[in-house]
Amino acid sequence: LRKFLRTEPTESAHIRHVTLLAGLARPDVGFTLAMDDQPAQRWMPGEDLRQRLVSIFGAEWIENTVPIEAASGELKLRGFIGKPGISRAGRHEELFFINQRPVENRTLHFGLLEGYHNSLMKGRYPVAILFLEMDPAGVAVNIHPAKREVRFHDDFTIRHFVVKAVQDALRDYVGAPAAKFTFGDVQAADAPAVVAAVYDRRPDEPAVPDA
Repeated sequence: LRKFLRTEPTESAHIRHVTLLAGLARPDVGFTLAMDDQPAQRWMPGEDLRQRLVSIFGAEWIENTVPIEAASGELKLRGFIGKPGISRAGRHEELFFINQRPVENRTLHFGLLEGYHNSLMKGRYPVAILFLEMDPAGVAVNIHPAKREVRFHDDFTIRHFVVKAVQDALRDYVGAPAAKFTFGDVQAADAPAVVAAVYDRRPDEPAVPDA
C-alpha cells in the first residue's frame, strides 16, 4: 500500500482537501479534523453555507464576495463569488458542486469566466464556490476513474445559465470594487489553519501577498 502513497505532507493536504469539500457540501453536518499535533479543526453542525464559509475561511473572506442565487426551469445555482477586483493567478479557488457533489467541469469554469468578462484582468481567475442543482440524468459522470470530472449533455444551456447568473450577481453588487483579497492572504488568527494546508501552504509559513 505504501508504494501508492506520496509524502506525508502531500497525503495530509489531500485529507484536508477532502474534508473541506465535504464540509462545504454539507454545512448542516459537524466536522472535526485532528491531525498530528495540530489543533483540531471543528465546524459546528447546523450551519448554513455562509456560516460554514466564515467558519472555514474567516469573516473577511465572506465580506469580499457576492452571493449568487439563480433559477431557470430545473436549474438552480447558488453560492458566493469574488467581488470585482478579487482574483487569483490560478484556478484552485474555484470550487464547483453539482447536486452537493464536488466536481470538475470545463463548462462551469468557462461560464464563470465569461460572466466576469471585463471584471478580470487577463490571466487572472475568479474566486468562486458554486452549487448547481439539476436533473442527474443531464450529467455524464463515467468519464473519469475518480468520478470527479463530469460532462453535461446540454453544455450550451448550462453555460448560458451560469454566465447570466454571474453577470446578474455582479450587476446587483453596488459599491466600489473591493481591495484585492485571496485565500492566501488569510492569517492564522483570522481563520483555521486548514485554509493554508488545503492551498499548499504550510501552517507555519507566513501568507505571501498575491502578486
